[in-house]
Amino acid sequence: MLTDDGLRTMVYKAINSYPPRFTRVWPAAGPADTYRAEGTYRAWLQCLALAVGGHYPLGSASPEDTAAWRAMLDALDEVLSQAAATLDDPDYDAALRAVHAAAAVHGLAPPRPAPRPMSMQERILGALTEVGQRAGCQVSIQPQFANTGRVYYTAGTTFTTLVELSYDFQTDYCGLRFHGPAIEALGLHDSPPQFRYQHTVHGWQLGYHMLRYADGAGITAMLDLLTRALTAGPKQS
Repeated sequence: MLTDDGLRTMVYKAINSYPPRFTRVWPAAGPADTYRAEGTYRAWLQCLALAVGGHYPLGSASPEDTAAWRAMLDALDEVLSQAAATLDDPDYDAALRAVHAAAAVHGLAPPRPAPRPMSMQERILGALTEVGQRAGCQVSIQPQFANTGRVYYTAGTTFTTLVELSYDFQTDYCGLRFHGPAIEALGLHDSPPQFRYQHTVHGWQLGYHMLRYADGAGITAMLDLLTRALTAGPKQS
C-alpha cells in the first residue's frame, strides 16, 4: 500500500508534467517535449487512479466499470489541472487532500494490505508490555540486539524500577529473567521445571530459561506471575 508520501510524489509528478504548466515553466520546450509531457501526465494520472483504489477496465469489463474508471480519471484530472493552473508553486498537500476527497466521492479508498503476522517475540513482548500498563506502570523496552534486550517496569511516572526483565528470544523458545523489589516481595521458592528462583549478583532472580513458544500454559502462567508481582509488590511513587 502506498503511504501519503507515495501518493504525494505521484501528485507532484502529475502536476509538473501537466502540459499547460509544462509549457509555461519550460517555454523553450519543443513539440516533442510537450508530447512526452502529455504522455507522462496521462501515465501518472492513471497510476494515481489505481493507487486510490480505482479498477482499470480490462477487456471483459462491463460498461459500468468502464464508465466508473473514466469518471475517476475525469475527477482526478480536474483536481490536478486546478492545482497546476497556479502561477506560483502548487500546494501539493491541498492537491493530495483533494485527490482523497475525489476518491471518497467515487466510493474508493487505497487498498489496505492484510495485517502482517506477528512473530512470537513481538507477541510475547506485547503481552509483557500490556501486563505492565494494566498494573499502572511505565514500561520501557531497551533492545540490545534483534532478539535480546531488557524491559523496565517503573512505578507511575517515576524512574523507580519495580521489575527489570532481560530477554533472549530463540527460534522455538525464549529465556526470560526477572528481578527487582516487586519480584522479591512475592516470596517465591525455586520451582523447577516451571521456573527457577535463585540468588544472583542482582539479588533474587526469577528465571524461565527455556520457555517454549508451544507451551501456551507456561506463557500464561509467567504473565500471571508478573501481574501478581506488579499489582501486589511494593509501590513507590
